[in-house]
Amino acid sequence: MLKNIIDTILFLTITIDIITCVQVTISNVDPRRDINGTIMDIHDGNMVLYDGLYYYYGASYGLCKEPPGPSGCTEWHTGGCGFQLNHNVSLYTSTNLMNWTFRSYAFQMSTMKNPGILFSPRVIRNYQTKKWVMWFNFLPETGTGVTQSQYAVAISDTPQGPFQLVTEKVTTLAWENTGDLNLFQDDNGDAYIIYTAHIDGSIYNPNHLMSVEKLSSDYLSSLGKQFNSGYFGQTFVEAPTMFKRNGIYYAVFGQCCCYCAEGSAVTVYTSSSTWPL
Repeated sequence: MLKNIIDTILFLTITIDIITCVQVTISNVDPRRDINGTIMDIHDGNMVLYDGLYYYYGASYGLCKEPPGPSGCTEWHTGGCGFQLNHNVSLYTSTNLMNWTFRSYAFQMSTMKNPGILFSPRVIRNYQTKKWVMWFNFLPETGTGVTQSQYAVAISDTPQGPFQLVTEKVTTLAWENTGDLNLFQDDNGDAYIIYTAHIDGSIYNPNHLMSVEKLSSDYLSSLGKQFNSGYFGQTFVEAPTMFKRNGIYYAVFGQCCCYCAEGSAVTVYTSSSTWPL
């Protein structure tokens, strides 16, 4: 009888975790749709996994139509498709990377003092300050095209937003005239920005150059040239991302290909440490 009681107690105190794997197919050709069947208006963004939920942030371009030609930049001008002044930051969430629900505009351009064009919003959480931090590429409407390209930063207390602007122009970066970017957070909480700079071909030759730079502890600025990798890899590149796997750091980016339908090649660079790169 005592043995039966002990066996019952042991049975009740054992917890068995069952992990169910589901195969998910993600197409880079078919438009991605939300749970209502609506094409997701989200571009140039990133995903964050937090508390079992995937948060997908990206620029909303609206219902514009790309101009004919080899790329979407054949008619580069303010108000053109992909260059409008109302690129809010869309937020979708999912538990499985397949079924997406539109939540809100996590950041709205109408909250900015000066109108402009938003590209490439990137979001990470600062576990020290408990803030969610968003960096994005910003072209002021009053500027002269890509010559005035810069980065802005916004923060929120929650991943849903709304994000509030902190600075319209980051001035601490090693290089100026900046383009595409991404953010990377290391295991110890240090964060880095991988970004292109000197993107205006009428001024710089070569142009669209890549580097990695450490962010400040609050993630609201960078630590400048002293903590910059220096330019590396090929020139005339864009769309970077950075991640870590099995102790190796990876930087991935490709040749410039502005909204081109056929895509572009990707080059992978590796390092055993973030500093020096």
